[in-house]
Amino acid sequence: MMATGPWRTCLVVIARNEARHIDRLLRSVMPWVDDALILDTGSSDNTPALARAQGARVAHFDWCDDFAAARNCALAEASADWHIVLDGDEWLAEGGPAQASLRGLKPDHIGVVHLVDHGAAAGPVNSWLSRVFPANVRYRCSNCGD
Repeated sequence: MMATGPWRTCLVVIARNEARHIDRLLRSVMPWVDDALILDTGSSDNTPALARAQGARVAHFDWCDDFAAARNCALAEASADWHIVLDGDEWLAEGGPAQASLRGLKPDHIGVVHLVDHGAAAGPVNSWLSRVFPANVRYRCSNCGD
């Protein structure tokens, strides 16, 4: 018989020197996911220790100047049914219950998150990005043909 859930969720982050932001990210998402994986790509600050203190698992990756390779390594380490991919300087301002509801949804589609970039000179920039993935989704390197 095929499993029907609950499906496991994992926050997946690649990070380097995000000590200023990692607590805010993890505090905003951890109540809504089953797991969190921070893939540290060579921090010289205390990003890994701060992530562990918030309950995240930390793995390490030797940076090779390839975001797709790093993200794919993180996704492989995450090993959940649903992966919610965010950057170290992002956080969940709203939508926590929607993230938690993934536990009841079969992981057979890609979801989007609404991002608001407050660093733009002209004011906040809104965008929708594919950042909620079933376990088997991986990034593809646009420069190397992988």
